[in-house]
Amino acid sequence: MTTIVRSVAPSLRACCIIACAAALTACASAPLDLAFQRERAAAPVETELRDAAREMTDQVEAAGWSLSEDGGVSMGGFLDRLVRGGRQGAPDQSPVERYLAEAGDAPGPRLEADIAAASAMSSEVARNALAVASTGASLDSDALARDIAAAESALGAARRARAFFVEVRASAPEGADAPGLESALVDLDASIAALATAADALAERRWAGEDALVG
Repeated sequence: MTTIVRSVAPSLRACCIIACAAALTACASAPLDLAFQRERAAAPVETELRDAAREMTDQVEAAGWSLSEDGGVSMGGFLDRLVRGGRQGAPDQSPVERYLAEAGDAPGPRLEADIAAASAMSSEVARNALAVASTGASLDSDALARDIAAAESALGAARRARAFFVEVRASAPEGADAPGLESALVDLDASIAALATAADALAERRWAGEDALVG
């Protein structure tokens, strides 16, 4: 009898170890599964905001609208560098010098068009951020945190782009300005201000929700 018990005991221990390991694996994967479900359950307005913000940050990086070579590198810009081997140009050129070299003898029109594009993208992110902040849909705190991060990322990209455009304009040959360049910069400033206001509105909504839970 003793021999039978001793022979069964290792099998029981092995079964217990396997069962515990399976339970731990299930517990470890549960938060990831829940997080994935929450991400998939994002409201349409949130998806539009995050997509617009990603487009903004990716475009600023891919186009090189930054005074630093690696400032604010987004995933899209990182992949662009992997695929294309980075932006072309002499290794000792600054981003501004590279931009002017690519623009040729008339950088003004290209600069004006790029500023207008950045302004349009900033305005789009701002509109989507305000839509999220004012939606009647129920949004949890974690989702709003991701929305705020998206808006702030786009805001940082827009500000980097503005600083870059101003430096390009200052470094361009005399007489290279386009007629609508000053107006384009004013519009960009307005879109950046609107985006900052929208990001604040998102933060206020998140704080209000947390205060309601505490209260």
